[in-house]
Amino acid sequence: MHSQFPSLAWGLAQRRVLLTQLIAMRPTGYLSEVDALILQLRRCGCRRIQRKLKEAGSLSQFDSIVSELRVGEIIASNGMTVTFLSPTRAPIRTADMLVKWKRDIYVEVKRFTANENSWRLMTRVAEYCNRQGIRAQVDAKLGKDLSVSRIGFRERRRSEKIAQRCFDQFSKKLRFMNAGTLPFDIESDMAVFHLLPTRRPRSHIGMVGYSGIVVPTDKYVERLELELEDKARKRDSWVGRRRKVIYIVAMHIEDSIIDPTHTMETALLGWRDSYGPGVAIPAVSLPRKVRRAISMGWGPFLQSKCVTQNSGLRTQVEFNTPAKRGFYFRRRVARNISGVISVYGARQAEITPNPYADDEINDPNLAGFL
Repeated sequence: MHSQFPSLAWGLAQRRVLLTQLIAMRPTGYLSEVDALILQLRRCGCRRIQRKLKEAGSLSQFDSIVSELRVGEIIASNGMTVTFLSPTRAPIRTADMLVKWKRDIYVEVKRFTANENSWRLMTRVAEYCNRQGIRAQVDAKLGKDLSVSRIGFRERRRSEKIAQRCFDQFSKKLRFMNAGTLPFDIESDMAVFHLLPTRRPRSHIGMVGYSGIVVPTDKYVERLELELEDKARKRDSWVGRRRKVIYIVAMHIEDSIIDPTHTMETALLGWRDSYGPGVAIPAVSLPRKVRRAISMGWGPFLQSKCVTQNSGLRTQVEFNTPAKRGFYFRRRVARNISGVISVYGARQAEITPNPYADDEINDPNLAGFL
């Protein structure tokens, strides 16, 4: 089976047990996709791929590293040199990769998924099937409580308890099922599991469907800001030359349930108001931070994004209303970030640079990075 995924086997040469778990439990389509990703990284000349994959000590850690590899491949495909970085024993936290552009760039990656407990639940279900001697592909349709994003500590704890209750119901019902009668369904209060025959030697995760919901915009933005603040603080420990390196955070957004009409760009730059023909555009006094950004060369960018008044589109951010100011403007820690790359799915990516970043990592040319 390893020969079917040669690049994946090469990447996990020092993690053979994890490789075996992946092949046994993950869908073939997913494994083929990751295998092709690693092959492309090698063709692009990316460095330290195996060392990066060696960091994965579990399936969940592997998923996070795959997000790093996806971001690295997108950047490398744009003609830049990518070197993956690994943690050291030093107390200073390193970024995930170093990119050679017009200037050196550190990139930090965050895998952004609506409800991480749902994937942990699916892994536990497949592993339990194996312990019961059942070899099946485990598909599932998850209910709202296992689909919606969880933000604060209490919400996450509640999500963990829901996932545990769902697993308990599944395991109790499975004990009374006849493994020889596949396929069959097991229904809990929070999900429906479909167990299908498989040719693979062990039970594995198949198709996972979420409820047809949209993450509320305020919840999405709240969690986004928490994640970005955490990544931004990493730069606080850097000194000397390291602090002068451009620092980009890449968010790999896996879930399609996030409302696409409320983009990362809006959350970062601000909520813009549009005015129809014949409606007077309110005069907005630009804050000093915005005026300074314009003096540094950000004027065309801010106007094109309708942060400052765009007369053609009759749109602007009303800075007079604090709630409409974006993350870059409102959060002091955001000055540690030069820009944010948003990656949707496997390949779609866009960058939103930060006009208000610290001077030493502030570069208007980042608008053309990707």
